[in-house]
Amino acid sequence: MGACSPGFAGNGAISTFFLFINAFPPCISHKRGVAETWRNAFQVTDNKSDLCATLFELGNIAAQRGELLQALELYEEAARTAEAAHVYYFLALAHNNFAYHSLLLGHLKAAQRALARGNKLAETYEMFGALLHLASTQGEIHLYLGEWAEAAEAFQHGLALAEDLGNLERQAGYQAGLALAARGQGNLASAITLLEEALTLVSERGYWHLSLRIQLWLAETLLTRGLPEAEAYLDAALATAQQQGRTLLLMQGSRLHARLLAANGDWPKANDLFAHALEQSTGLDLPLEIARTQAAWGESLLRYASQPNNGRALLAQAREVFTEYDANAELKALEDTMR
Repeated sequence: MGACSPGFAGNGAISTFFLFINAFPPCISHKRGVAETWRNAFQVTDNKSDLCATLFELGNIAAQRGELLQALELYEEAARTAEAAHVYYFLALAHNNFAYHSLLLGHLKAAQRALARGNKLAETYEMFGALLHLASTQGEIHLYLGEWAEAAEAFQHGLALAEDLGNLERQAGYQAGLALAARGQGNLASAITLLEEALTLVSERGYWHLSLRIQLWLAETLLTRGLPEAEAYLDAALATAQQQGRTLLLMQGSRLHARLLAANGDWPKANDLFAHALEQSTGLDLPLEIARTQAAWGESLLRYASQPNNGRALLAQAREVFTEYDANAELKALEDTMR
């Protein structure tokens, strides 16, 4: 998982910036405007240390808007600035977030290379705060490849570190990661319990992005088990994502909402939502999100529709993308559906 906005001990300006930008329910477009203002100010003053932190935050904002290619460019710029200023903590975090968001685009090799750079820096300079995020991205890569045991090991290592450092947000993130590893192995009951515990840890603490992701994972897992509680978590997540302008999570939540509507037999609304999610992911040039929408739409047609129509064709299109991008976990799940 990508690192959120970290504090920057020892620098009053950056500490004030991150407190301001993350202390209340954020509107992403507003956060973007504030961060752009700070970037311009730091460029004028040639303050490299503060500039790299602001570029990093702008990368996070672009990613939350679904602009992943722009996010990668900003993380690269943050890394160059951090390296020039010898700010190795933000250099490691920039490598970490470049790795994580490369993975969202299916750039597996690039993700692995960036993660290795971040780990080397964190280990060389004994930056445990950076390792706190890097272990999570390592787990995400294992999840992507369907390596469930290795993913659980990475998340367990990160959880122990988060507990040692007293970081509740990362504790919740690692519990969620362990839940996804359990879900990948078919242990849905354990996954639900872990996700519920993770959500309790971050509730009412202002960790909006992670809270939303956990709500969506919980809704998805409950829906997979056919449990009605899924709808309440999904509704809460969609409302917050809409309010805050978190485009990527809203798109993912809409796809899940379409699955729920299909399961309940409301095909006109389900088809409209699937089509909108497909159009949106295409507009943002997100091949894996396109494939995930095709896979969810195709599976819903095969499972719930009286006339599946082009369900298998949608699954076949998704399979090509998952194969091209080595998305082994999703490829296996899709092939199981097609049997």
